[in-house]
Amino acid sequence: MLAHTNRVYDYFDADSPFRQDAYFGDGADWTRHWTPDEVLAYVDGAKHSPYFAPAEGIRYSNAGYVLLGLIPEQGTGQRYAEQLKPRILDPLGLTDTVYAATEPVPAGLVDSYHLMDGELVNVSAIHLSAMAAAGIVTTTRDLARFGRALFDGEMLAPATRQAMFTFTPSDHSNIEGGLGVTRRQVVDDALVGHAGDGSGCAARLFRPVGTDLTLVLITNTGGDDATVDAVFAEVVAAVRSRKGGAGHRGTGLKARPRNA
Repeated sequence: MLAHTNRVYDYFDADSPFRQDAYFGDGADWTRHWTPDEVLAYVDGAKHSPYFAPAEGIRYSNAGYVLLGLIPEQGTGQRYAEQLKPRILDPLGLTDTVYAATEPVPAGLVDSYHLMDGELVNVSAIHLSAMAAAGIVTTTRDLARFGRALFDGEMLAPATRQAMFTFTPSDHSNIEGGLGVTRRQVVDDALVGHAGDGSGCAARLFRPVGTDLTLVLITNTGGDDATVDAVFAEVVAAVRSRKGGAGHRGTGLKARPRNA
């Protein structure tokens, strides 16, 4: 599922009603708390044929992350959030990060806005369980710390890290896929990491290949991925033009936007 060869239908596909039901339709209830089973109902094999035969193709599917989140819950009897804190958040000191899909949302968050019909609409009321495959609230500082731990091998056994960062062609011509991470070209640099976009939010976490620099971007706007990518490309270009910039580690800002 991390390699997106599982052929499972993506509930965010263009022909799926999930976006309308959860976010943008006339009857959408932004305060609704979505369960994984309710989200996965949109993936029902009786309604949608698999994309391809098992392991015979690659296609990005957010549903894979929902399914992956259920595996440790089934194996341990504990909720995903209950395992996230002692396994990752506490050891890395990520004190400003919470799985808000099921946990209380901390105070002090910036509002979230989504581009709808050319206007930015405040969508802060959307319950983060509607993100389904995401739902993390964090800061740029915490996200940069997480990225360094991931890239530098602090979180994973060597064999697991090697498998994670082994890349093959994906369903996008300019992107190679690993296990939960991608490698892509931005400006003239090969970057490894991941991007996330949702209702009222966007995030970018990447490291230029061959450096120890972790680049993080979080916005409290959604619906305009091209602009976010353009801003991030400017960040990459600025880093390249700064003499010696690749050797410095940034810590980020102390803002607390919702994050995909």
